[in-house]
Amino acid sequence: MFETLKSIFSDRRMQVLLVIVLVSILHIYLSGVKFGIDFAGGTRIPIVLERSVNNAEMDMVVNVLKERLSKFGLKEVKVKSLGDRDLYVEVSGSDTESIAEVERLIATQGVFQAVVDGKVAISGDELIKKSIYTVPFDRVSGNADYEVAFTITPEAGPKFANAVLGKADYPLYMYLDRPSKSMIVLTREEMLTYAGGASPEQALEAIDNATRLDDYPEQHLKVVLADDFANMLAANATIPVSGPGSRVQSPESSVSRPETQDSRPQSIATNNATTNTTVSSSGLRVSSNGTENPKLETRNSVATTTTATTALSGYSRIITSERTKSQIEEVAATYNYSNFTVVNDTDITPYYSTDASGSIKNVDKWAAAGLLSAPILNPGVTKGTPGLSFVISGSVRAQGTDVYTAAQEESKRIENILRGGALPVKLSLGSKTTIPAPLGQEFLRLSMIVAVISLALVGLTVGIRYRMLKIVLPILFISLSEAVILVAIIGSLTIDLSAMAGIIAAIGIGVDAQIVITDQMLKKGGSDLHGNLDKAFTIIWTNVAVATAAMVPLLFSGMIEIVGFATSTILGYLLGVLISRPAYGTMLEHIFEKQIKTHDRGDLNV
Repeated sequence: MFETLKSIFSDRRMQVLLVIVLVSILHIYLSGVKFGIDFAGGTRIPIVLERSVNNAEMDMVVNVLKERLSKFGLKEVKVKSLGDRDLYVEVSGSDTESIAEVERLIATQGVFQAVVDGKVAISGDELIKKSIYTVPFDRVSGNADYEVAFTITPEAGPKFANAVLGKADYPLYMYLDRPSKSMIVLTREEMLTYAGGASPEQALEAIDNATRLDDYPEQHLKVVLADDFANMLAANATIPVSGPGSRVQSPESSVSRPETQDSRPQSIATNNATTNTTVSSSGLRVSSNGTENPKLETRNSVATTTTATTALSGYSRIITSERTKSQIEEVAATYNYSNFTVVNDTDITPYYSTDASGSIKNVDKWAAAGLLSAPILNPGVTKGTPGLSFVISGSVRAQGTDVYTAAQEESKRIENILRGGALPVKLSLGSKTTIPAPLGQEFLRLSMIVAVISLALVGLTVGIRYRMLKIVLPILFISLSEAVILVAIIGSLTIDLSAMAGIIAAIGIGVDAQIVITDQMLKKGGSDLHGNLDKAFTIIWTNVAVATAAMVPLLFSGMIEIVGFATSTILGYLLGVLISRPAYGTMLEHIFEKQIKTHDRGDLNV
């Protein structure tokens, strides 16, 4: 017996299977298993596009929806495409109001605003959407790597000219879905993580300039440090800011145009070789409830603001990170306030532009505030001459052939901002599927029970069929190994109810293939083990080819309930024919090899 086991585990095919099983177990232990809404609970919303799209357009749809949903703090949002017309959105949770908000966000277009020095220079409805396009790479002028052209309405021309008059080298803050009547709360570490040599006062001033909206004071956006949140809610509280930090840099933007109005697009430049945009956490601005924004004062390296209001009722939501929420939610609860929007750590921190000395010039990007870009106004744009056509141009940090790819990505991003996050194709929402978390957990428990019962029935059936323990145990071992490997592979993506059904089906298919191998090895003329094994694999390969061909249409059907089943089943076919079946075959070869030598009678059945 020991010699047989030694020969089995010294075989290369068996060693390959064991290594894969061990790696799968380690992966499951370290990374866990991702369950879909069928088991974890949540809501799935199917989406159908009005026409078929290419890969680039589908990627744009997926990315726009992801950005639109994540901006509102929706955690674990999954947006996946199926074919060229179908996709779906999965969101954890089943709260009716939250799901209604998700559906609204999916169906509506974003709101674009371009702000200069606290004034709205361009609104989304003043952009002619059909005029927005990326200039071909070989036609980009000057030292720029990309250009995005757009045209505003005739009525908007004078408004823009007046808003930017005398604002040369000011940033044009481009907002998409800027939070209204909201408060951003962040920790001191989040504010200063990437500040580098710049002072907290510089960060505070940059945030104040970026978030001011003098035209619409009722849409104020307040920024508060978590440590001072409780004091801010108290009457006559002032909020100090000070402390060190560090900065990481990246490229800046600018805006320009010719001095006179004509039919040519006016240039809005975005980068130069000496200036960088910094990735940094935000500074602090606290505004009052009045129509005036508080002025920044600097005393003894400490920045303070005017008196903060105690009321939270004027704020529709508090935007913060998960760790910051844990610090302030108890304080907010004392004011009967619990409307938080949680964003990730990257979104809560802003990007900064700096000058050659490393001083902060302006906020270049801040996802939590809806600020997606801040090109700098070139002097030619700021002389008061109305214009209608403009070009945003810029350079990217890349070399060689990577410049083209990076420029295309950045130009598409700018295009999407200008379009207000508009999708390239209309969509319609299907009937949503909502599964409460307790019901999902019950589904998981029942599925595990079914899997265990299936494996037990396999052992019982095989035992009755062959009445040989040395055949039953290898079949159970191989079936269990396949289940572990499939769970590790599919669990790294998502295991939903259909995927679980596919895994169970794959185990059954595997047992069927092992029975084919066993019967071929035990039939008359069994002394030729290698020949019989080759015949068995001919049958198995034929079965796999036919079954895979039958599953391929389901894989591309666009129905998420079927795709998971087809994926699991096809993976089970391939795993079996390439790895586990050869391992099972070598196990039987070694098990029966000694019996063949001792009892060469042409029939191994007992």
